[in-house]
Amino acid sequence: LALENRYRDRGLRLVPVSLDEPADLDRSVLPFLRKWFPEFRSYLRLTPDMDGMVSVVDPAWNELLPTSYVIDRGGTVRVRLQGGKPRAAFEVEILPLLDSP
Repeated sequence: LALENRYRDRGLRLVPVSLDEPADLDRSVLPFLRKWFPEFRSYLRLTPDMDGMVSVVDPAWNELLPTSYVIDRGGTVRVRLQGGKPRAAFEVEILPLLDSP
């Protein structure tokens, strides 16, 4: 959220997607979002087929979570970041894209 707040005026938008089981929505997903990211809107997986959803973005995804994608203004996946990463790792990837048309 800090990244989006810092670079929003330059076009950065974060789009979180939860791949948790749909049955866990009320028990774990919503409480987590309310506690840690109350201002975030998140997309939720509503079907049991996690692979079908992710394969639209990344057919080579190896099911490691968290996985973050940096997508350019044209909708092309530019980089996949897997595992927990510090903010600086994201900035290295997004800053060149924010400066391009």
